[in-house]
Amino acid sequence: MPGERFQNALLNWQVEQLSDEYYRMINIDSADLSLILNAFHLSIPNDLFTRGQLRTLASDISIF
Repeated sequence: MPGERFQNALLNWQVEQLSDEYYRMINIDSADLSLILNAFHLSIPNDLFTRGQLRTLASDISIF
């Protein structure tokens, strides 16, 4: 995948704050983002998250 496509897929992957407590990830159904997540054996559930859950998810991701 060209670097520009990789970068655009990551830039379009966003987190939207729904209330003071809950967030959801948007644009996670992109084909390019799916390729990236699959390459790192990551699966992001289409669910609501608290800030703590987002931190845990981010800290659990290890690309090396």
